[in-house]
Amino acid sequence: MLGLFILLLVLGVTAASVFRAPGFTRWRGRLLWSLAAIYGVFGVVHILEWEHFMEIMPPQIPFPREWIIFTGVCELAGAIGLTIPATRRVSAIMLAVYAVCVYPANLYHAFSHVE
Repeated sequence: MLGLFILLLVLGVTAASVFRAPGFTRWRGRLLWSLAAIYGVFGVVHILEWEHFMEIMPPQIPFPREWIIFTGVCELAGAIGLTIPATRRVSAIMLAVYAVCVYPANLYHAFSHVE
């Protein structure tokens, strides 16, 4: 599923740049929209498929389901914010803060031998 999404994303970005769609005329715009699409898809996945992320939550985290859904909402908000010029900078900063906040779950996932 993820491979298909990445393939479609690359094809969409390439097609948009070929047809000179707004925001796709430079590499920075292409990367911005690609990042927004990736965060948007993963935000939806975190919200709809939250049970798949329960295994990688460190046991010290209270209310793991709520945190997983909350991170999905943050990803969606960041993805939308990246596409709006007035909120782009603050969205990028908040997504960087988000990445730092979810890092403990990624470390737990890497070192706890969870599938």
